[in-house]
Amino acid sequence: MIFSPDQNFVIILQKKETGVLDFRRRDITSQTYVPYGEGISDLELAGDGNAVYYFFSNLKTGERSLIKDNIQKNDPDRIFDQSGLPPSLLSNPRLHLSPAGSQLLLLSERAFLVDLRKRSGQALGEENPLTTLFSPKGGRIALFNDKSEVLIYKSADTLEQKLPFKATVAAFQDESRALFVTEKGLLGYNFDSK
Repeated sequence: MIFSPDQNFVIILQKKETGVLDFRRRDITSQTYVPYGEGISDLELAGDGNAVYYFFSNLKTGERSLIKDNIQKNDPDRIFDQSGLPPSLLSNPRLHLSPAGSQLLLLSERAFLVDLRKRSGQALGEENPLTTLFSPKGGRIALFNDKSEVLIYKSADTLEQKLPFKATVAAFQDESRALFVTEKGLLGYNFDSK
C-alpha cells in the first residue's frame, strides 16, 4: 500500500489487481475503492489527488501506454504509447512524477522522461537506473544507477554532470544544493560551484 502525501488516497498493489482507495470520507462505509484491473505496473497520484498516472500493458494486443485518468477511472487519456519500443526497454516501469506535475519519469531497464504537456518522451542516457529524484521545482533530476553513480540531468537530453563520488540516497535542499549519503557519510553538494 502507498499513501498519497495528503493521506486521502491509498494505492493498493496486488498480484492480479491494482486499485485506489479513497479515504476523503473518514467513515468506513463511505470509502470507495476503484479497481484499475490487471496489466498495471505502477500508479502515481498527482499532488492534488485529482489525477492518476499509470502504465498499462496488454500482452494480447501489444498495447503499452502511459495513461492519465481521474480517481474514478472513467476518463482515460493515453498520454504516451510505447508500442513502438522493444518491450525489454520498458517493462513494468516505476513512475515518478515531478513536483510541478509536468514531467513523469518511467524507470525500468532504461529511464524515460515524459513531458506530459507535449505528450512526448525521451530516454535518459543511462541504463539500469535504480531510482531518481527531482529537485523541488523539477529543474534537475538525480539518477542513481546500479553502480551507485549519480548523474544529474537538466533535461532528458542534457546530462549536466556525473558527480565525482558514489552515493545511494539524496535529498535536494533547493534547485542548486543537495545532500547525499556516500560511503564516507553525509555529503553536501552545490551544483552551481562545479
